[in-house]
Amino acid sequence: MDNYECPVCYESCYYHPERKLFHSDVCKHRICGSCLHIHFGENGGGRGERRGFCPVCRTSLTRANYKETDPDMEVLETEKEIRKRVEAIYNSTRERFPDTPAYDDYREKKEDIVYQLVSGTDEAVKRKLEAELRAYERQNTKLIKENKEERKQREKEKIFQIVQREGIFYEVVKRRPALSRTAVDKDQLVHPLERQYAPYFQEEQAAVAVSAESGETARPLNHSIKEDADVPRPRYKNREQFEKAELASGYTPQMVFAKGLSELVGSVLFLLQGKGRSTA
Repeated sequence: MDNYECPVCYESCYYHPERKLFHSDVCKHRICGSCLHIHFGENGGGRGERRGFCPVCRTSLTRANYKETDPDMEVLETEKEIRKRVEAIYNSTRERFPDTPAYDDYREKKEDIVYQLVSGTDEAVKRKLEAELRAYERQNTKLIKENKEERKQREKEKIFQIVQREGIFYEVVKRRPALSRTAVDKDQLVHPLERQYAPYFQEEQAAVAVSAESGETARPLNHSIKEDADVPRPRYKNREQFEKAELASGYTPQMVFAKGLSELVGSVLFLLQGKGRSTA
């Protein structure tokens, strides 16, 4: 609850929610609304331009430098920022370690660093950890870059696999309700991941174009595939299995239509039953 305590009057805004808590965007110190009123007046000189000083560190500032704050959200945003920075430096994957316990120790170390930087009270420990982070980043620049590229490649492979497996089936279903006979221009539909990760697909298209111009065969994303014969191909026992496999998850247009019709009938019956009960 210390985050809610005013350093001037030592009153807790947590137990007195009517006391608003403010923080300075200059020195980051907090102060409650009552103490802020005492130091700067009710309106801070009319437009928040009345100069004063921080009652904690005596930094010169104005009333306009103070903004209402939520300590819990401040802690959350701080943790997100620190965790992102630590993860970007300590970014090794499981394959870099001889066994799982060693990898777990590595992950536990990261969590300890995040906890100390976010919730630790010893400033000397925080400064030491910051120095260790900078030293590790400086000494392992090449490794960090390799890990980053490896993570990016894995993410790309996973996204491409999802897009290839699902296609635009669900987009077609969303654009064309079960009872609608309106045609859908499939050329205008793209998978949501293609929009969200557009740079990945642009890079892949550029790589394919370069390979085509140079006469080289485009390399598959799966590095275990060396020859065309290595590409896994599904085997079908009959034409029906083949036709179902052409659609995402095996849903045929007839199945989608029947499912939509069933849900529509169920909704209508539910509304009619509710109307009957209300009139009774």
